[in-house]
Amino acid sequence: MKKNKRTAIVCGTPYQLFNALNIIFSDKSENSYDIFCFNRFQNAEIYQKRIKKFPRINKFFLLKDYQKDYVKGVQLKGAFKYIHSAILYLRPRNSIKKYFDNINDWKYTIGKKYDRIMAPTPSFLLQCLEKNNSRAIMDYYEDGLGSYMGDFNADSASLSRKLFSKVFKVGYNVIPVRNLYVYRPDLCYSTVSKRIKKLPAITPSFLDIADYVYEFYPQKLEKNEIIWLGQRRFDDTVVKILEILSKSNSRVLVRKHPKENNIEKYHELGLEIDDGKNMWEMLLLKHDITNNILVSSYSTAVFTPKLLYDKEPYIILVYNLFDEIDALHLKKTKQFVKLFRGIYEHKERIIIPNSFEEFERIINKLCNK
Repeated sequence: MKKNKRTAIVCGTPYQLFNALNIIFSDKSENSYDIFCFNRFQNAEIYQKRIKKFPRINKFFLLKDYQKDYVKGVQLKGAFKYIHSAILYLRPRNSIKKYFDNINDWKYTIGKKYDRIMAPTPSFLLQCLEKNNSRAIMDYYEDGLGSYMGDFNADSASLSRKLFSKVFKVGYNVIPVRNLYVYRPDLCYSTVSKRIKKLPAITPSFLDIADYVYEFYPQKLEKNEIIWLGQRRFDDTVVKILEILSKSNSRVLVRKHPKENNIEKYHELGLEIDDGKNMWEMLLLKHDITNNILVSSYSTAVFTPKLLYDKEPYIILVYNLFDEIDALHLKKTKQFVKLFRGIYEHKERIIIPNSFEEFERIINKLCNK
């Protein structure tokens, strides 16, 4: 008789949780799943209560956002940081404990042996789980654009961190990854794994589940409406872009990046900020955004309509308008955009202006259609 396998899935954003649920509910076997979700985003506790009602989910843990490089509120630096990290790595069970409020949840976690551990990105928790389950298969699953490009294990580590990992055999870039799951393997040139596999397609039955978990609040999108998809970066170039958008004939809606804090500037420009109640992926599902205009430097969100639902809104990528931008990331983004344009039926809808004047002409043309 075939043994049912136990899987631990780590996530920390609504989109990561969305993909984790898709993986779980697409598995028709009787494999067991435990979700480890960081309590760091809006409505996380509400989602937990709803998801725990599904018998398909064995356990759902909301985790504290433990910062391993801090001790009693003081950030460790230099040699102290690496010595402290080495101690934590050598005691994975005690380190896992720091993420839990409930001692019984921690005991359950370290007492169960997992056959597979899945995560969207490298993290300290992932490394501790891997050390506590040395025989488990390690898989990554899609977390947006970064999952398609290069090696996010190595890219996320500094030179000193890489040296530390090599010496102590711990760290992001020594995690033995078996598979990387993405929605479009044909667009993926990640080197984090040689085995690039396809995530399950979004099905109507899964969307019924997502509809329950991510309750949708009534929200209207107008024809030719512009949606600015913010990122952490907010400088004079962004302000100039937003000023051009604010002068257009269309309504402009701002979808803030979770880690940006520029509300006052948006209000000064007279721009409406989305309240964030509706998850972006659910907003795309509920609306035909074919005639909407998505504007961003290189946010994952502009690619999501096509990757998940095969919808083709106008996409304006403004990364060429920035004087200072990470050269390596820009190179990777351009490589991905070239591949992405190849699957767009209406290729003219992907627009990359090279100047502010060109950008303004494009906006005025699209808004007056």
